[in-house]
Amino acid sequence: MNFIHISLMIAVIAYASSSACYLHAFPDIKNRDTFRKVGWGLFQVATLLMSITLILVPEYGFYNKTSGLILITSMSWVNIFCNYFLNLRMMATFVAPLSTFILLFLFFSVQGQGHYQSEPPTMIAGIHIATAILGQTFSICACAISALYLFQQRALKRKNFSFLTNATPTMEKLDAFLASTLWIGFAFITLALITGAIYTLFFAPHFLKTHEWKIIWSLAVWSWYLITLLGRNIFSLSTKKIAKMSLVGFVIMSISAFGLISWRANL
Repeated sequence: MNFIHISLMIAVIAYASSSACYLHAFPDIKNRDTFRKVGWGLFQVATLLMSITLILVPEYGFYNKTSGLILITSMSWVNIFCNYFLNLRMMATFVAPLSTFILLFLFFSVQGQGHYQSEPPTMIAGIHIATAILGQTFSICACAISALYLFQQRALKRKNFSFLTNATPTMEKLDAFLASTLWIGFAFITLALITGAIYTLFFAPHFLKTHEWKIIWSLAVWSWYLITLLGRNIFSLSTKKIAKMSLVGFVIMSISAFGLISWRANL
């Protein structure tokens, strides 16, 4: 593990955290400026780290993914220029998650360079497994809440009040519960991807050859939940549409977690 690896790890965490701050900034009018400032600070830290990484590429021989690093750094600097000179302060809302996705993809697709350790630390594997399970758990919770919301909305629309009881949560509470489970689940899925990428990059390069489809589907799950949160917080999609998107996300996650395992086992 060298300086470039450490720099890239910190950068992807900073980009992901910046994405979360910007997503929170839109619906939270009261704390919007605070979230935006924190997100902007993290974005600039990530951009600085990416720039230093590019400068040190010749020294460490990290050539095989240089084009991707240049793309991310260029996007980041264009965003900084737009922020300071064109007053496009929320452009990082889209650039930060896109940079996160590209970096994760590079982490999973990077080829071996002789930096691997024979004894992988169990802590990283443990964190990866725990966060992946928690991400799946909250995805299931979001699916259940989404189904309940859609059933309850349909019952109200048809004036089928027999479906409703004193124990039935209000539509407002279901909306709040759905938002919370989506955010927490997305956070755990992001942590699972980051720890999985670190484990693959440094300790288990052979994992890429045997689990390539699982990696692709895991990135697809992360991307879909990101799109869902963008739809809710930025594009103000109705809770009904968000609930349906949550159900689709659960299906994609189920394919990633169970379907591909069975498919690989039958090959």
